[in-house]
Amino acid sequence: MGILAVIVVKPLVLLLASTWSSAKSYFAKGRLAGMEEATLEIIRGVCSHYESSGQATPDYVAKAVEAVRTFARGATYEKSISSIPGPALIFGDAIGAACWRKGYDTCRLQMTPRQDKIIVALSMSELLHLTSLAHLLQEDDAERPRLRDASLQQ
Repeated sequence: MGILAVIVVKPLVLLLASTWSSAKSYFAKGRLAGMEEATLEIIRGVCSHYESSGQATPDYVAKAVEAVRTFARGATYEKSISSIPGPALIFGDAIGAACWRKGYDTCRLQMTPRQDKIIVALSMSELLHLTSLAHLLQEDDAERPRLRDASLQQ
C-alpha cells in the first residue's frame, strides 16, 4: 500500500506543482503586459505636454522613455517585476522636469513685454483712483456740450 500511495501521490503532487507554476507564470506575463500597456498609454498622453513644436525632445526624456518602454520585455519572473519602480521613478522625474521647463518657457514668453507694448503695473488703490478719475472725466465730457450750446445761444 505504501508503494501504491507513492506512485499515485507523487504524480499528483508534480501535477499540482506544475499547474501552480504555470498559473503563476501566466499571471506574471499578464501583469507585465498590463504594465507595458499602461506605460505606453502614459507616454502617449504625456508626450504632448513635454514636446514643443520645432524642438527636439530632451535627451534625458528620450532615455527615460526608452527605458520605460523596454523594461517589461526583459522581465520574465516575479523578482524582475519588483525592480520596475526604478525606471518608472526616473521616467516620472524626467517627464516632470520637461513639462515644468515647457510651462516655464511658455509663461516667460507670455509675460515678456512685446517691443511695441508698454506694461504698466498699478496697485489696487491706484487702479481704483484712476477709474474714478476716468469716470469724472466722462461725466465732465457729457456736460460740456450742453454748456457750449448754452454759451452759444447767449
